Formats: sequence, C-alpha cells, structure tokens
Amino acid sequence: MEKIIAAGMSRAEETRLKFNIGQHEVVVRDQLSNAASFVDWGKDWIGEAVKASPEASLVWAGVCAVLPLLTNAILAKEANETGFTYVTTRMRYYAAIQSLLLPEKRKEEASEAINTEFRKTIIQLYKQIIDYQVQSVLRFFRSKAKTIAREAVKKDDWEKMVEKIKETESAIQQDSQQVNTAMSREELAALAKKAEQIYEAMKQILHVAEEQLKETQKQNEILSEQLGVIKDQRDIGEKLLALAAQREECLQLFRLTDFQWYKDRVENRVEDTCLWFLEHDNYKNWLAASRGPLLVSADPGCGKSVLSKYLVEHELPKRSEATICYFFFKEGDQNSASQVLSSLIHQILTKIPSLVEHASKEVVANGKNITNMLTSLWAILENLVEDPSAGEVIWVLDALDECIHGDLAIIAQMMNEYFNDARSNKSKLKIILTSRPYDDVTFKFEGLAESFPTIRIHGEDEWAVASITREINAVIEYRVDKLAKEKKLSPSIKSHLKKRLHEVPHRTYLWVYLVFDYLTTHLFKKTVKGVDAALDTLPETIEEAYEKMLNRCTEPDQARRALQILLAAYRPLRLSEMKVAVGITPEASSLDDLDLEEDEDFKLRLRDWCGLFVSVFDDKVYFLHQTAREFLIANPLLPTQQPLTWAHTFAIGDTHAYLAGVCMIYLCFEGLDFEKAVSLDPQSKKQPNAVITNRGSKYSVMIHEEIVEKEEQPFLKYALNMWDDHIREYGSTPRDMRDFYSILCDTSNKTCKAWFESRESWAEFGIEDLSPLGIRCLLGHLESVKRAVSKGADVNELPNEDGLSPLYAATVGRHFDVFEYLLSQGADPNCSWCSVLLSQQIILEQANHPWEQRNWENPKYGEKSLQQQIVYDKIPWLERALEHGMDPNPKCKWGFSLLHLATTSQVVKALCDNGADVNAKDYWGVTPLDICSIDEVKDTLLSFGAQHGSAAEAADRTSTGLTELERDIGDLMKSALQHGQWDVYRTLSAY
Repeated sequence: MEKIIAAGMSRAEETRLKFNIGQHEVVVRDQLSNAASFVDWGKDWIGEAVKASPEASLVWAGVCAVLPLLTNAILAKEANETGFTYVTTRMRYYAAIQSLLLPEKRKEEASEAINTEFRKTIIQLYKQIIDYQVQSVLRFFRSKAKTIAREAVKKDDWEKMVEKIKETESAIQQDSQQVNTAMSREELAALAKKAEQIYEAMKQILHVAEEQLKETQKQNEILSEQLGVIKDQRDIGEKLLALAAQREECLQLFRLTDFQWYKDRVENRVEDTCLWFLEHDNYKNWLAASRGPLLVSADPGCGKSVLSKYLVEHELPKRSEATICYFFFKEGDQNSASQVLSSLIHQILTKIPSLVEHASKEVVANGKNITNMLTSLWAILENLVEDPSAGEVIWVLDALDECIHGDLAIIAQMMNEYFNDARSNKSKLKIILTSRPYDDVTFKFEGLAESFPTIRIHGEDEWAVASITREINAVIEYRVDKLAKEKKLSPSIKSHLKKRLHEVPHRTYLWVYLVFDYLTTHLFKKTVKGVDAALDTLPETIEEAYEKMLNRCTEPDQARRALQILLAAYRPLRLSEMKVAVGITPEASSLDDLDLEEDEDFKLRLRDWCGLFVSVFDDKVYFLHQTAREFLIANPLLPTQQPLTWAHTFAIGDTHAYLAGVCMIYLCFEGLDFEKAVSLDPQSKKQPNAVITNRGSKYSVMIHEEIVEKEEQPFLKYALNMWDDHIREYGSTPRDMRDFYSILCDTSNKTCKAWFESRESWAEFGIEDLSPLGIRCLLGHLESVKRAVSKGADVNELPNEDGLSPLYAATVGRHFDVFEYLLSQGADPNCSWCSVLLSQQIILEQANHPWEQRNWENPKYGEKSLQQQIVYDKIPWLERALEHGMDPNPKCKWGFSLLHLATTSQVVKALCDNGADVNAKDYWGVTPLDICSIDEVKDTLLSFGAQHGSAAEAADRTSTGLTELERDIGDLMKSALQHGQWDVYRTLSAY
C-alpha cells in the first residue's frame, strides 16, 4: 500500500499544470486555489457592494454560481491531503498497538465474547482507513478532468470519511476502556485466586519451614559441637605440627655424627660365633633383669664390635620389643661424650617421637650449644628413659677404650650415680658396654658391682679365650671352604690348609682377616709344599703381620709421611685432603707445585705404600684397626723390638710436629682463596660441630667437619682450624718451621687474618685488638711466648687503646701455663681497660660444673683432663691473679662486682680474703647476697658479713651515664645472674 500511495503521489505531482514566468515556476492549480480563496473571502463584501448595480449583481450572481465549482475542487484536494496524512498516521498507530488491543489469549468465555465484538469494531476502523487510502490512490491516478469534475460536485466527501474514521476511533476508545476494565477484573480475579493458592501453599511451606527450622537448629547444635571438635582437632593438629617441628629440630641438633655408618662398616657375624657371650649366664641374667648394665671385656681382635653389631641388628630385637640404641666409639673420629649422648637422644626421639618435649625443654633453656653441655644431655636421657611410655630401652656402647679418657670418666660417673640412685628404678634402662680389658677403663665401672654383681663378662679369661679360639676355628673352617671354592683347591689341599692354620697360636679374628686377605689376593702353588711355602711367610702375630705388610712398601718414605699424618690428624682426612697433605714439602709454594693426581689414582698409590694397614671408607682414610695405630706409636717405657722397623717407631709428639709443619707450609701457599674456606655457604655447607678428641697426654678439640670443601682447595679448612693445635701438642714450634710460624702470627698478614676469622669463638673481638705476643698467648704456645719475651716483647703490650692485653688473651684461650708465665714476667692484671673483663673472665670460668668445662666461650680449647678439672675446682686462676695484685673490687659499667658473679664458696673466700667488698652494690642497689641462688655460697657470704641491699639505694637509671639500650642490657644481665645463666651473661657483657 505504501508503494502504491508513493507512486500515486508522485504521478499527481508530475501531472500538475505549471509554467515559468522569468525565473519563477507558476503552478496553475495553486494560483486558482489562491484566487478562489480570495474571492470566497471577499464574497460577502462584494455582494453588498454590487447590490446598487443590477448589471453588476447579475454578473456577480453568475460568478457565485460558478465559484463553488472552483472552490469545491480546491477544498476537496486540501481535505484529501489533510485526511490522508491523518489516516496514514493512525493506521501506523493502530498497527503498533494491535497486540495490546487484541491479545491472543483469553481465559474466560465472557471476556472472549467482548473481545470478539471489540475486534469487529477495530476491523471496521481498518476498513474505513483502507477505503480512504484506496480512494485517495484512485484520485492520484484519475485524469485531471474526472478528478476536477468529481471534486466540483463533491463526489468524494473526504471530510465526512475522516469524520467517520474518528467516530469509529472514539467507539474503539470507549470499547477499549470497557474491555480493559473487564480484562483487569478478570486478571485481578485470577490474581486473587492465584494469591489464595499461593497463600495456601505458603502456609504449607511455612509449616515445612518451621519444621526445617527446628531441624536446622538441631543441626546447628550438632554443627556447634562438631565445630568444637574441629577446633579441638585443629588444636591437636597444631600441637602435633609443633611437636613435629620440635622433633625435627631436635633430631637435627642431636645428630652430630653418622653413627649408623660406623656400625655398618663392621663385618657381620659368622654362624656359631659369639656364643661365648650369648650363652654366658651373666648375659642371660641381664636379659631377664628389668634394668642395669653389663660390661663385656675382651682382648683386641676378638670380635667385640662384631658382637655389638649382631646384638643390635639381630639378637636383641628378636628377644625384646625394647627401643635399641647404639654407639660405636672410634678413636680420632667418633669418641666424645657429647657425641655418644647426643646420638642416644637422637635415636630415642627417632623411635619414640612423642618424647620430644623432654628434649625441647632443655633446648629452649640452653640453646643449640646444649650438645656441648654434658649434664643437660644426661638429664635429657634420664627423662627420656624414665617416661612410662618409653618402656624398655637398651643401649649398646662399643669400644669404650677408644673414648676420650676424660669423657669416659664423666660417662662412667654419670652411669654409676644413676644406677646407684633409687631414681633409676623408674626406668627400664639396660646397657651393654664393650671394651678391651684395660684397668683404667673397667675400673671406672666397679662402683656398680655391688648393685649388679653379674655386671662383668671377662672375655679375656681362660674359659672365654678357649671359647673364642673355638669360634675362630669355626671362622677358619668357613673361610677355607670359601677359599677352596674360589681357588678350586682339592679336598686334600683344603684339609692340609685347615690343619696348618689351626696350628698357629694366638689366633684372633683380625689375624684371620689379614691371613685370608693375603691368601685370596696372592697366587700360591696348589700342592702341600706350595701351601706350606705360602704359610711359612705368613706372620703368627698381629704385629708380625703389620710389620710384614709395611715392609712390602716400595716407597717407605712416602708411607711414613702418610702414617704420621694419619696418627696426628684430629679427624679422618678425606682422600683429597690426604693427597694434598702427603704432597706438601718445604720447597712447595703453591698447589701447582704438588703435581696432584686424581683421587682414585692416589688411593691406589696409598694402598701400594701401606697395603691393608690403612683402609678407605666413604672417601675417608682410616687405620685398618685400632691395633694398627697402637702398633706404630712409640712407648718411651719400652725398648724398640728388633728386627722390627715399623713397630712403635712413631713418637706422637713428632707426628704432631710434622703435621703442624704441613699445615703452616700450606697456609703460606700463594694463590689460596681464604674467603671460600672461612665463609660457610648455607646452601651447600653445614656448620662444623665441636668434638673433643684425645692425642697423646693432652686433650684438644677437633672440628668434626661435615663440610665438603671446594676441590681446588682441599685440606685448607683443616689447616686453618688445626695448625695451632698440632704445635701445642708438640710443645713448641719446629725449628725449621719458625719462618712460617712468624707469618701466621703477623697480624698484618692476610694469612693470619684468615685463620683467625675461621674461629667463630673469637668473633667478639678482631685480630687488630691483639699484638703478635697476644696472638701467641691466645693460641697457648708457651715456648713461642717465652721466645718472644726473651727478645724483648712487652708482657703488657697493647696494639691500640682498645686492644686486649696478652694476659687477657691467655685467659680467653684457657691456657693456664701461659697465664702463669706472664704473671711471673710482670704482667699486670690491672694494666688496661680490659682488666675488668680479665677478672670477670677468671670468675666466670668457675661458674661451670666440672662436667661442663667444655661449655666455655671457646670450646676449641675448653677440654681439660680430669686432673685439670680438679685443679680448676681449686681456682688457681683466681689465686694466681690475686697473688699478683689483681683488684678484687673491679666493677663493670652496670656495677656488677666479682662477688656478684661468684658461684662457689672457694671464689667468695678467695675474694673476701683479699679485700673484696662483700656488700658491693650494682646500680639497682643489689648486693651479692641478693643475687645469689646457691645456699652454700650464701652461707659463705654471710660468714663475711654480707647483707641484703635496699631498693631505695638503687641508682637513678637516668643518672648512671648509660644509654637506654645499655640499661636494658643490664636488666637482662642481672636476670641471667639470678638464674645462673652464665653464657647469657657473658654474651651480653660483650656489648
């Protein structure tokens, strides 16, 4: 329709009569329309005007008759156009709202009837509109003459047609209101009905909701209970996590050595051996007992370690559900009290994690240094074994004779006191101890014999020796059978070999091992005479075996150098370290001069030099057996046995002198990178553990290094830490090494600085605080100190105004012989600012229990023999210092006097006898009596007139001249003194 209308309107436009006058376009129809409109407008006026003239009236009447014909056509056109615009617009309007006027769905029949009638009216409207549009289209396409004629007589009354359309629209509006009202009522009724239904449904839902609410409340109560349980479980989980963290920390802290590796390297038991022990009545009684020790002694080479390994891995586990712990002592490596006690703690916590709290409490109280505090370690073990959940606990401690002598005395004392105390009845602790039958070892456990009469099994007695000999024969039978298969020996030759071996007297397991190693690795003629010839060359004793083994060496000088290093070393050296140490000579000046070979090649050469005398386990070099070390060490009380050329030809002091020289030469090499050796990389290194070891007649500290050094500088870490120990063991500096020694004691030399910085225990002061004499005093090299003093060194020399005196250095190093010598040469204990530090250092050394002597600032030099510990109880340091004029009343910046630090009656008496102020007050107004927590010391103080201080006499904190930080530190120091935490006090005093 739109297209038809558009085409019609276009045609109407085109057929209009028009012409141009000048530049103006004139449309005739428009001009006529205007003229007609003008005439029509003035018609009445003109009619009145022509009434006076009949002629004019007649003419005007004709005009009036014709005029409607003109005006009707014009008015019809305007009416059509106006109506057409209106109709077209309304048609679009109704098309747009049709869906609202005539909805498709009606639910009620009455509404549907109304809708039908309403629809008819709308259709009528649509017809009228369409009719109007059709008539208009026809008008557009008629000829002009027809159109004018129809419009002149008003054939198409456009205005009336529009009026009808409007009337129909009005009817629709009225009907629409009625329809909408009806529909609204219908919808409201439907909504009301729906609402009623919803209401009923909601009532049901409400009832269900109420039931659900009750159920929910019950569930909430259950959930609350569950939440409480979850919180409890979380708390338990957190405690378990904390416990696991504590356990892991303790496990790492107390694992000082690879104790399992030392057990595993022992050979396994051969069937039908160790019966001399397993069938012994004392062992059976020990098994049946609820607690107690059992000491087993036997001669070297009789299989004690094999027995211990068998007990740990097989015998004891099958007889008991006990927690089994073990420790295999190894001289020079795994042989200290701190190692054995820490290892036992580690094993118990590994197997019974729930006991970790016993250890963690002590760790919190004492810090990581607890592994050097023997009383604390033993206290942990007591608490562990006495815990009811621990059950039966068994310790197997092998080779007590290889333990440090002083440490063994402490361990034995701990065991004696524990098992002779009623407290031990709380535990189910059982201990098996093995040792050589040395009186200085076995005597230490005699105190247990009264409580445990069957404590001892003497493997060295005749019956035991006979039993062990039979078992060794069984091992010979086993090894010969094995050798016969490997060598394909005939039955007769095998029988003859057994007979010859059984005829050898004084056979031991070690001898059997050496013999069969020789027979296995060497060719011999498989005849009776061939076997005899081979056996005639075999040694009949261990010493002969060792002598022949070393006599086969093709380079005896190299072998002697290697053996000297092994004898003197404070810990087993790795192959790479041994390779460097053996290659060092006075002529060498750098690593390149050593012409080092690969480790495996050096291992072969070492085996060629020493045979089976040394062995390599886990890349570390060891003696084959403890007897091998003993074979080499010279005994000054016994003459050298000829024709032996190796036995007892190594003086232990000389070996230390040799290794000291090796270390000093190495440290003076060119091109060494000391920073790599001094600094510890936390990603690839572990902190070394201080471990005590025994050499000769003195006791020193070795560093059990778990650090893998850079391959380009092997042996450097050892040399940095140990060179001065070897000099002290020897007693002086080897004459041909004094130039190197001077370099190492030159505080301006980088080598001196490097080894000094490797000692963490001296970190509180720098090397610039020491003079060359002070360095020698700190190291404890008495002979070197004497030589320096004889050449004019000042015993009171200070390197600078803040420096440390030689006397203080000797005190820090715990070298009483040097300390005493300096005093004899005029050293003044009051000569410098550090006199207070000196006197307090002396007093603090008395604050430690004899078992704790190693727990000083410098554990490297803290180990003392039992005799020296007894001397320490007699306070020689303090007595010597007081004899030489030490002020008994020095005070530190916080006002603490020496009596504030005293922990023994002897110290109090010595100080008071020399004029110490028994009522000296610190800046809190606290006297020594106020701060003392030891009854015996209190009694001694009171006997000298000690009194309690008054808080009113305390100094004004702001008038002491101390900074706020220093005052806070002072408060902590006071608390440390009150609780006997001497290490804490010493650390804080360094500030």
